Amino acid sequence: MLLEFIASRLRELRRQHNLTQEQMASLLGTDVKWYQRIEWKEKDIRASTVDRLAAVFGVSTVAFLAEKLPDTTVKAPQKAPHRPKKKPGGNKLAQR
Repeated sequence: MLLEFIASRLRELRRQHNLTQEQMASLLGTDVKWYQRIEWKEKDIRASTVDRLAAVFGVSTVAFLAEKLPDTTVKAPQKAPHRPKKKPGGNKLAQR
């Protein structure tokens, strides 16, 4: 029940601020798959994670979990960080 509420609140706040899941992941300093699992109710989260989620929106954990939607402000990152995929076999020059 709490996980469903958190996922719903998170999605609602993200959309209210016109943020993508990629931008949210960037603001949280994590990868998008981790973030999506929370929003899709596929990942149990710790209290410290709820603290991090609330901090993104500049509110306390209590305000984030309150029945009424808190007034929030977020500065969206300009661009989500790109992490190049590693190719199998690694760096050919380093192996010589």
